[in-house]
Amino acid sequence: MKEAVNVRYAGWLKTVLLGSLLVAGCGDSGKAAARKKLADRVDEARRLYGHAASTLAYPSYVDKVTGLSVALDETVVLKDGTRLEGQVTRVGRKYRIQARTGQAMEVSADQVARIDMFKTPDADIDVSTQPAQTSEAVKLLDRARGLVSDALQANPKASPGAKADAEQLLGDIEFARGNLLAGQADQLRRRGAELRGHARALVNVARNHAVLMDFSKALANMSRKKIQQTHDDGQKELAAVNARIDAIDVKIADRRKQMAALTAGNAELLKEVQSLRDESEREGGPKGLELLKQAHARDRTRNDNQAKIDAAVGEIDNLLVDKGLEQGNAAAVQAKLAVIKAHLASMDEHAQAAEKAAQQAQADVDRTFKDVQAVAERIVQTCREAAAKEPAALNALAASAGHFGGSETQVRAERQAAESVQGERAGALTEVVRELADDKHLAGIVAAGASAELAQGELRSQQLAAAKDNAALAQAITELAKQIGQDPPAVVEQLKAPLANEAATRQSAVKNYQQAEAGLERVVQTHLRDSIGRNTLWIYQGQLADTYLGHYRLTGDADVLTKAKKSVDDALSGREQSDYLRSVVRLRGLIEAAGE
Repeated sequence: MKEAVNVRYAGWLKTVLLGSLLVAGCGDSGKAAARKKLADRVDEARRLYGHAASTLAYPSYVDKVTGLSVALDETVVLKDGTRLEGQVTRVGRKYRIQARTGQAMEVSADQVARIDMFKTPDADIDVSTQPAQTSEAVKLLDRARGLVSDALQANPKASPGAKADAEQLLGDIEFARGNLLAGQADQLRRRGAELRGHARALVNVARNHAVLMDFSKALANMSRKKIQQTHDDGQKELAAVNARIDAIDVKIADRRKQMAALTAGNAELLKEVQSLRDESEREGGPKGLELLKQAHARDRTRNDNQAKIDAAVGEIDNLLVDKGLEQGNAAAVQAKLAVIKAHLASMDEHAQAAEKAAQQAQADVDRTFKDVQAVAERIVQTCREAAAKEPAALNALAASAGHFGGSETQVRAERQAAESVQGERAGALTEVVRELADDKHLAGIVAAGASAELAQGELRSQQLAAAKDNAALAQAITELAKQIGQDPPAVVEQLKAPLANEAATRQSAVKNYQQAEAGLERVVQTHLRDSIGRNTLWIYQGQLADTYLGHYRLTGDADVLTKAKKSVDDALSGREQSDYLRSVVRLRGLIEAAGE
């Protein structure tokens, strides 16, 4: 059985960190003081938030030689050809080079020809584990969250604009926390999927051993004529399997030949495109425009060729899987033939040989069945660890969505307050009001909230998929146990255990998708669209299409898939050739594949 793997297109799950455009309204000194206190805490929390991000982006490296943190080292090349390696610091008219051995030396700047960068050899570096980095980042985010939450409670008189900024930062913090925790759970889920694949492979091995065991037992009681007929049948079966393998090899070679031709064609097309564009720039006018159109036409041909190449890669992967299965079948047939040949060679010894083969096959069955149980137990443990992390991730993502919603509310309140001030001082704050909580800023906040909802929906969908895959594996193990005459192991019941509140989880996931869709639809289908601008609108349209795709994969609702196709087409309209939209083109491919 091949386990279906949904590769989610996650390019649109963006953490939106927008610089606040909100301007504090007029008020009494108490409000001003509250605003400043809140702003100070928000700035401090934002620095912690940035520190957490850099902790994940730039892991700590440790030099095995010195035991110290390793920075990017440099090579100082002197004019006489001497090369000095280490961490370089400029001190006046001299350079100080700290070598990995601890030795330091100084050279005059006049002696230096150039300074090159190099990394310490990978073999000499220990990289801190991802869990350690994640743990440190979560601690920083927890501190940042506490600072902002406490400041909001301590400064209720702060202006709506200041509160909106704080709520937005809280949304960013919770979104980051949720994604970190969800990422840890996802690693465990992926490990579980790998183990399920290993378990299914072991189940197939055990089945082959069981077949060989039964065959060997039956062989002991066969007449020579029947044994010979069985041998002939096995030879025919092996020939048929080898023929199928040869046919697969022919298909693979054909696909690779097509890919090579398309790749070579694309190289030529690229040269033509570049030539046409250069000539278009030189000619200008109508002729230049015609040449540019020709270049665009060849670009479209290149993209079509690339799509065919990508499809051929996927087809080759599937063919290789089929070839592996057929090779396994061939090995099983060859094992049968080997037993038969040995049996025919010495009829006097056939009973003993068959019995020995049966015993060996029985031992192989027992050993492999135990391996299946052990792997299944690891799967159960891995899934439990993932399930233990997921509630915290869901809570953080839900809190993130709530904070982004709170930020939107405060933004709208700030806008009303600013408009009121403008009414009292006609013309005095026109420019401020124009920039204050403008629709582009508001759209970013709404989209960030949608990202938090989408992340929750995706996590819940993964929970449902893992439970389904575990149940399928449990059924395969049960059938194997029946085939070899054993009782199903206790771990089968643990694998079959349904997801707690499965119906509620599915309903919550659908609700998450719907709320994410509703937020993004507000961005791309209401007056907010006019303020975003065409050069940015496609980002939200792509994110909406991705949300529809996740919703469709969960429910199979054809209407949702139709919306996904329309949204991705809107995003790509007139922009198919843009390098910036390559990810949207890939998303369209995923949406089209989902509908097949």
